Amino acid sequence: MIPREILLTHPEKLNVSLSPDGKYISYLSPIDGILNLWIAPVDNLEQPILITNNIDRGTNQYYWLYDNQHIIYIQNTTSDSNLCLYSFDLNTHQIEQQSEGNVTVLKISDKIPDQILIGINEPDSFYFNIYTLNFAESTKKLILYNNKFVNFLIDYDLQIRFAESINEMGQKEYFEFKNNKWNLFTKISVEDSVTTKFLDFDLTGTIIYLLDSRERDKAALKSMNLITGKITTLLEDRLVDIKHTLTIHPTEKNIQAVIVEYDKATYCVLDNAIKRDIDYLLNLCKGNLFINARTLNDLMWLIVYESDSQPIKFYIYNRSTKEATFLFTNNKKLEKFNLVTMTPLVINAFDKLKLTSYISFPPDAILTDKIKPQKPLPLVINIHEFPWHGRNYWGFNSEDQWLANRGYVVLSVNYRGSAGFGKKFTNAANMQWGRDMHSDIIAAVKWTIDNGIADPNKIGIMGKGYGAYASLVGLTMTPELFACGIAMCGYVNLLTFIESIPPHQTSVLNELKMRIGNWDTVEAQAILEQSSPLTYISDITKPLFIAQGVNYKRLKQDEIDKIVYTLQNNKVPFIQASYTNEDYLVKQENLLSYYALVEYFLAKTLGGRVESMNDDFKEGNLILNQLIPLDGQEAERIIDIQMEYAK
Repeated sequence: MIPREILLTHPEKLNVSLSPDGKYISYLSPIDGILNLWIAPVDNLEQPILITNNIDRGTNQYYWLYDNQHIIYIQNTTSDSNLCLYSFDLNTHQIEQQSEGNVTVLKISDKIPDQILIGINEPDSFYFNIYTLNFAESTKKLILYNNKFVNFLIDYDLQIRFAESINEMGQKEYFEFKNNKWNLFTKISVEDSVTTKFLDFDLTGTIIYLLDSRERDKAALKSMNLITGKITTLLEDRLVDIKHTLTIHPTEKNIQAVIVEYDKATYCVLDNAIKRDIDYLLNLCKGNLFINARTLNDLMWLIVYESDSQPIKFYIYNRSTKEATFLFTNNKKLEKFNLVTMTPLVINAFDKLKLTSYISFPPDAILTDKIKPQKPLPLVINIHEFPWHGRNYWGFNSEDQWLANRGYVVLSVNYRGSAGFGKKFTNAANMQWGRDMHSDIIAAVKWTIDNGIADPNKIGIMGKGYGAYASLVGLTMTPELFACGIAMCGYVNLLTFIESIPPHQTSVLNELKMRIGNWDTVEAQAILEQSSPLTYISDITKPLFIAQGVNYKRLKQDEIDKIVYTLQNNKVPFIQASYTNEDYLVKQENLLSYYALVEYFLAKTLGGRVESMNDDFKEGNLILNQLIPLDGQEAERIIDIQMEYAK
């Protein structure tokens, strides 16, 4: 068995990048599970410099400035939820806080290397005001007060050119800042609002790049000349939307290549100036190729290869010599283990919609062909979160690897509403929570049964966010199909989910009205209740595991109490894991104990393998079925008692 601590915690290196002058490699690496920022000389990777020293809340975002003197990073260092901006001076090794309030980095440009634009929103404000940060003069200046726009497009002269808002109809509106005022430039229909977006400018600021699904199904990559109005299609695909995984020249800012991904990634070169480089790199190593960073003179590239069955590999590519040098993998401890492959497949939904999916088998499974085991096996369907904005991809998936390693077939399905498969596929999920979206999951599960892959008596469903909601729908609306369900930070009541969103986040609420359904009338609320698992809790007959932080606002305590009371009264096993020090589970120590509990729960219900969980209860932040386990053995006993009591 691969230890959970190696497979399911932060890898040794992530968010790896390269300084603009090519002198340093930068990356995030955990210390006691907390992400910290490091840099190391390219020619001496064994002597890294620790930039941050986080002991509670880690760093997730950082950026190199083009002055070759500063690296900036964002982190939460206080008890509130604000993300503050800090800078590290490579010459003095001094750290300075550059902002208060919740900050986002909007634009960094090599044309003005000592300045950046940032957005800051105050408490109880969804919209952020824009400031200029001048590092040469150590000044911050407000340049735009904002009470309307959710996003901005800024050119490489650091001029604010366009702004984006979402109106009451859920339509996306782009405004152009011209003659010292905002003028409506274009309006994107609800149907196209997810698949059409402005991306960025070229160096001159006269060309804007965009993804566009208007008058077509799949979004194409286009360029628009803002002087002549001419629109040119740069790349399109018949199966998927072109997305913003772009290779852009570091100084000219023209798009040189695009990654297109249906079931696997393919590289499409638009600029012959890099074709020879890409051809060499595609043949160098197995896996999907990504260019993480390029030096300003474009002589060095940081290259990434992602595979389904190997740790991620990093190389430095020298364009002068046309040679790549291996640097490291993101997780050296994982290199010695036998990782399973991920096989793409396409499953037909009930209405023949094509569901691009991925399946992984246990390492000891005997297959009579690529996806047919010698006998049906226990299966876990792992539902991704973020419909309309997320999807499953081919590549390394730590949860799928973990589940397969424990003896389960793992199925990951891109249900309707998953991003990237065209606007028809995206919009087929509108107002279909608990309906057609769930029917896609059912179709995928039944496909595995019909093809002799899954044991029909040993099928589990799990996920977080929307995936947790889908798990609850599975156990309440189709209880005969699943042997157990796992829901991490999910929604049992859609009205509670909506009420948990602050009223000032009007753009989010406008989108949800169009995607999930209206809630302004009693009749509309009744329709949402029909799609809420809480309405059908008494129909659950199979073991349920729920996990969340005690401060999780999407799930009310009285709703948990109702679930617990109903399931206990009906003698159905119910495991509740609550963590006292967060809401949505992200802390590594909490995730480790969560995965340990899930693993034991799955073993009790589906019969897979279990690693000891004694080392996963060090912090004492867990309340398990209203008890506080001191170690793994006590946690196992609590689950055993609940499962036995239900029998």
